[in-house]
Amino acid sequence: AEQAQEAAFNVLHLRAEEDWQEHCKVWMTLPDGVHRDNCINNTMTVANVLLSEGVDPSVPLYISTGLTRRELESLRIDNDLDDETNRLGRAFQTLFEVFTVVCKDDVLELSTEWAKSEREVHAAIDYLVSQQAQCFVGNSVSTFSAFLILDRHRRGQCAFH
Repeated sequence: AEQAQEAAFNVLHLRAEEDWQEHCKVWMTLPDGVHRDNCINNTMTVANVLLSEGVDPSVPLYISTGLTRRELESLRIDNDLDDETNRLGRAFQTLFEVFTVVCKDDVLELSTEWAKSEREVHAAIDYLVSQQAQCFVGNSVSTFSAFLILDRHRRGQCAFH
């Protein structure tokens, strides 16, 4: 019997699309007295978080997102938590400088229209890819990430947020 080889890539689930930014604005300001600053606060400094958690920068990092490479490279978040980071402007670029980043549009020919209209298909692809990764890094507020982390922990695979 053949032994399965360990995957030679990691996955980062990065929600930073406009709908997510709007969701986070509402989430963090719900008037129920609960302190919520975990929705998008590390997005612009995610490379530092990955490094501090021991994610190996020599292993390719697939970004599970609805954004294209170009959109990711020009990403700026409009919220109070990341204003200073946005002024610095290059913090998110560190991800592309330190890690070998692979985006969906690097491996699939996608039209922008198809990418936007077939969100669930992309999510299914990302879920299957994420199940095969060496390690999965999720978003602490996302249901997609929560299910993947639970599934991977159940199988004894690396996963965290």
